[in-house]
Formats: sequence, C-alpha cells, structure tokens
Amino acid sequence: MNADFTYVIERFDVSGDKEALIEHAELIRMKGTLMSSVGGEDRVLDARDVSSAIAAEPVLNEIRANQITRITAEGPGYDELPFVLRVPGDPDDFDEARWSKTLAGEHTSENWVVQPGRFRVAYVNDFRWCPFPTPHGPRMLPEAWPTAYLSPTWGHLTFVENGGMVSGQDELFIGLATERVVAACYYPDCTVDASEHDVTLWRRGCDAAEDAQIFVDWLLDWMPATWFREEELFVQLFVEAAVNGYSGSPVSGSRLSAGLPTAPFMGGNDTSEWNLELDLPSPAVSIALDLIADRSPLMAEIVTAARDPHSPEAQKRRAALQIDDAEDEEEQGEWDDDADEDGDEAGDDPDAPWSHSAVERLPKVITPGEIVIQLWRHIGEATPVAFDLVFTWGGKRVVDWHYGISPDNPIVPTHPHPQFQGTANWANGVDVELTYSSLVTQLSGEAMLNGAAPTVMDPKSDESMSRPILWVDLAIKIASFLGGLPRPMGQVPSAPPPTHEPPLGMAARYAEGRPGPRRTPTTEPSPPGNGRV
Repeated sequence: MNADFTYVIERFDVSGDKEALIEHAELIRMKGTLMSSVGGEDRVLDARDVSSAIAAEPVLNEIRANQITRITAEGPGYDELPFVLRVPGDPDDFDEARWSKTLAGEHTSENWVVQPGRFRVAYVNDFRWCPFPTPHGPRMLPEAWPTAYLSPTWGHLTFVENGGMVSGQDELFIGLATERVVAACYYPDCTVDASEHDVTLWRRGCDAAEDAQIFVDWLLDWMPATWFREEELFVQLFVEAAVNGYSGSPVSGSRLSAGLPTAPFMGGNDTSEWNLELDLPSPAVSIALDLIADRSPLMAEIVTAARDPHSPEAQKRRAALQIDDAEDEEEQGEWDDDADEDGDEAGDDPDAPWSHSAVERLPKVITPGEIVIQLWRHIGEATPVAFDLVFTWGGKRVVDWHYGISPDNPIVPTHPHPQFQGTANWANGVDVELTYSSLVTQLSGEAMLNGAAPTVMDPKSDESMSRPILWVDLAIKIASFLGGLPRPMGQVPSAPPPTHEPPLGMAARYAEGRPGPRRTPTTEPSPPGNGRV
C-alpha cells in the first residue's frame, strides 16, 4: 500500500442540516502500480506519478458546484494540488435551492468585500481552499482573504502614494502555497476590483537557484507587468531590504530613485512610500542578487553599491543620497505650510507627537551627549506608542545605546529595564558593528549593519556626525534589526519594532506609524499543512 503519500477525496450533499457523504475516492499504490478506488472498486491507472494520476481522473480532481469537497492529502498527494485540482463550470455557480440554510451560512458566507469563488467549497486537510483566477483558468489555493494563504511569504510589498488624490495601499505577495508551488498575488487598493487580477503559479524546483530565479521573475517581470514598469526602482527596493536592513521598514520613493538616469513615471517621490518585507532563504537572496546584476549594467551597479560599501558604485550612490537629503532638509521648514489642513489621513491629529518627524525633535546640530530618537508605533486602532532609542555619544565613532518604551507615553507603563542595550562602532566609517543584550528577552549577540554609519556619506570625515537625520537613520536600522530577532517561546515583546521613518530622503516629512497592511479576516483558520511531521 501507499508508503509515500495519502490522497482521499470525499464529496458531500448539502441539502440537509448536516453534510451527507455521496462519493468516496482514493488514490492508492499497489506493488508499484497506481490505482483509483471508488466505491470499493479498484482500477489500474496508466499514470506513473501521483500528480499525473490525480490530474487525469475527474473523480480525483474535480471540485464541483453545490457540494462540499473534503480532501486528505500528504506528500506527493498534496504538494502539487494547485496544478491538478479542477474547477468545472463557472467557479461562482450556486444553486440556492440545493443548499440548506445551515450549510450555506456555514460554508458560503461572505467574509470579504470582494470574494470570488466562495461558492466552490473545498477543504484540504480541514483548511479552506477556493478557486483563484490565473492565466490558465481558475486554480484551487488555500485561502486567506483577500489573497491566497502563503507560508512562508517570501516577499510582501506595499506601496502608498501619499501625495495623490487617493492614498489606497497596494499589496503584492509571493510565497509558497504548498512545498512545491509558488504563488504570486496582487491585492490593489480599495478603488480597484481585486478579482480582475490573476494569481500566477510556478512549479518550485529543488534548490536555492530555482527559488531565486522565480523570485527575480516576480520582481522584474511579473510585478512590473501587473503593476507598472520601473525595474530599476524595484531592484533598489530589493537591495534596501535584502542588504541594507530595510526589510519590513518604509522607504521613500525619492531614496529609491536617487541617482537613476531618468525619474520614474510614478513611485519616485518623497510622498511615495514603499515597504518590502523579505522572508526569502539567505542562499536564494545571494543568488537573486547575482541574477539581477546580470540583467543590465545599471542593475549591476545598484547591486554592487549595496554589496560593497567601499566600491566606486557605493560612493556614487552615497553622493546621490546626499544631494537628495540636502534638498529634503532645505524644504523641512515648509512642511507645516504644505500639509493639508485636515492632516495627511482621515482621523490624523496634526498636533499629536506621532505626526511629527523624529528629526524635528532633535537639535539642528548634534553634539556629544545624550541623543534621544523617539519612534512611534501604531498597534491596531489604539493610540500610537512611543519607543526611545537613546544614544550616549562621546564624540568618537562609537556610542552606547539603549532601546525601550518611552516614558513620554501617557498610558503605557515603562519597563524597569530597557528592552535592549549595547554599543555601536563604525571604525571604518561605513559599516556599524553592533552589540546587543537584553535582561527582558535574555537575548545577546553581535551584528554588522552594512552602510549604517553616520559617516557613510564621507567615511574619511567626522563632519556628518553632527547631522540629525543620520542619527535617526542609524536608530531606525538598529530598531529594525532588533525587531527581527527571535524571542523566547510564549513571550510577548514589550517593545515591538516601530513603524519606521524612511531615512535620507523624506525623514523630515514622514509621520511615523501607518496602520499595518490589510491581511486576513479576523476568523482565520489554522494554517494548512501537508501532513508531515
């Protein structure tokens, strides 16, 4: 019998208050031969592998209208299900007369504003799957409205144009739908019907090189084609997240576009807010950078500048950022006059402390002593919470620091110990050698923050260490690094990473603390699995 897989599919009638079994089918292997077993009758199949056998047999692959389908699958019986399950007819076919009110309410109720495919009901290992539109027709995927459920999510990109008439948030995702299927989803802002945008699937290979190729295809081909075509801007966003420590932190469009030969058609402004959160395995990240560098001389220059802070390409990049930063500081005093009288967003309080840049809270010239960088964090709908990263600086290329909940919070109590403390040293003028420890989490260690030094603009001079914006940049990178550290099982962090202020391009303009991205409805089921321990 089966030693390497499980595949059982059952279909249920939905006319009563309880599901009634109407069909039971299995895929089995007997002495090396694949067979279907339906209603106790076995039939030898021509297929040589499990996925092909499921794909060739309607009784094994069809998710039919006006029924509930339940599948139990493991191993090869699970891994390629998005490619082999079929959705005959219109995915939204629904005959109300064939459903009891009880089962219809339980299985077809609308959980999201736009939720195509909710009437085609299937559960794989007790997790809900739904049909999603793809270029090759509807494909069944684990669902977590408003998108497919991906675990892990290799890349989660968000974009907001705060200077536009509509400030909706676009979201793009890529990750694993199953161990062998990669899916990319696009969830546009609320002004666009998400159901019109196809999901794309890739068959996953067996090594990091193939993972990297799929990711680069998503970043430079699928994503711009789905959205808009600004490849170099996406490359800069990727290196900021993968190399420069900005994974999961907002970055301004002006920072991404600094130094590009031509300005992007859109997304390259101070008011353009980008965020790419990566969970791509490290070997695949390195290979992806190589693949990107092979695309064009300009992309190779962007990658080299990020990988080698001492290279001519990195010096050129720093010069471009310095020009952009100087222009931003020039305009800082005009921010209050330019802001809309009603605030940046509905419900914002322009006089609230979290509506002001961290740079505005600092003196115009930094001198040795205590430097308090205050960063604010939105947690759900509650009032934002302030966190302080405090530097104690003696004027050299080394500082002591500590990080924790700010005493300025009117409600949230401070902890008797800082969440983290440590030292930061940038002897080479470019990279920061970080040490950290915590009595709260019991974590300690060392890390290298590439290109994070306050002297990064001119590594041979200490003059830039007097500039507030570069200390804010360093604080953000330290806080972002700390936010990515693991924590002991069951421990709730007392100081989550703040919603960071993008450095070196819009820091003086940015009001920290946008709400988190829209993800799943509140009643999210347990994650799907393939049955493996």
